[in-house]
Amino acid sequence: QANYSVHFSRPFQDSSDVCQFDSIPHHSSGHLGVPILNDCSSVLQCSTHDMHTVGDHHVWYGKVLHASQNDTPPLLYYDRSYRSIGDETFIRAFETATLGYEEWTHEAHLRMAWNYLTLHGKDKATPIIRQGIRNYIDQNYGKVKNVYNETITMFFIHMVHTAIELTNSSCRTFEEFLEACPHLSDPQLLSHHYSLSRVHSSEARNDWLEPDLKPLP
Repeated sequence: QANYSVHFSRPFQDSSDVCQFDSIPHHSSGHLGVPILNDCSSVLQCSTHDMHTVGDHHVWYGKVLHASQNDTPPLLYYDRSYRSIGDETFIRAFETATLGYEEWTHEAHLRMAWNYLTLHGKDKATPIIRQGIRNYIDQNYGKVKNVYNETITMFFIHMVHTAIELTNSSCRTFEEFLEACPHLSDPQLLSHHYSLSRVHSSEARNDWLEPDLKPLP
């Protein structure tokens, strides 16, 4: 959806030699003979009744002749980025520290990291994730039991980023990502790499420490 939006939002030069659909996966609708984009959440085929220009937009009026949908989760465009509606709601709650502390689970940590890493890449996402966790803990002081831990944060950033690379960023939803990378849901994942004394030390809370049991992948 994001790729389609970017492609069709570019100014189109009217030319008989250029077709906007040539480089986009599509098929022809049977009875109307118009190009239909593949893998869309829903498709509306309409007849045209009228069109008005409002500012730099065209407003079309018509009649819906055929409608179809599939199970692809829709994306929401907000604040210059695309996310699923569920992820947008989750990230907004995290960023405003209104996410219930009982919902700040291991899976919630993974979901937050996956969203930022897929959107920004590791270099840009890392400071956002670190500051976001610190802010969430500060805003929920007295509710969140664990203090910020630099080593744990950087460990899971690395693990989620590595998993995204292994899947070639092919997972369209967080649920697909977890299904493709079930090891991330293992509650013992951290303890495979760190001893308790090392990962919960004051040094680990303040600075990054390398694993003492098993190297990072």
